[in-house]
Amino acid sequence: MSADTETEPDYRFTLANERTFLAWIRTALGVVWAAT
Repeated sequence: MSADTETEPDYRFTLANERTFLAWIRTALGVVWAAT
């Protein structure tokens, strides 16, 4: 393995994970709001 694999992951994956997390939160809030 090269030393590059030990560094921080590509920022695109980090941003994609953040977008996915925020989408799940938005969906959960929408479901809770619709259930009230």
